[in-house]
Amino acid sequence: MHIKQTLISVIVSSIIATIVVFLFFHNKISHLENQLAQTPPIAVVDLTQFVQSYPKGASEQTVNARLNKLHSDIAKLKDAGYLVLNANQVMAAPSDIYIEGHDL
Repeated sequence: MHIKQTLISVIVSSIIATIVVFLFFHNKISHLENQLAQTPPIAVVDLTQFVQSYPKGASEQTVNARLNKLHSDIAKLKDAGYLVLNANQVMAAPSDIYIEGHDL
């Protein structure tokens, strides 16, 4: 009879501990998911590389057209919810968030 009571106590304690741990981690994960949902995706635009990609001897008209497209592409990224950063102001970032001149 003593073993039966001990076994029941162990099982009940285990169930309670599992519920407490689940609730603790569920709240932590929910908080992290909420923070992640509020964090905008990031795009880093390499303006130096963009300017260097101009064809040699490009006319003013070509330069202005490319600059207008650049500003339009940056506005599209912003409208899509991206935080757009100038690569010259970024100390380090993963390579997959960089947008280079040929990608614009």
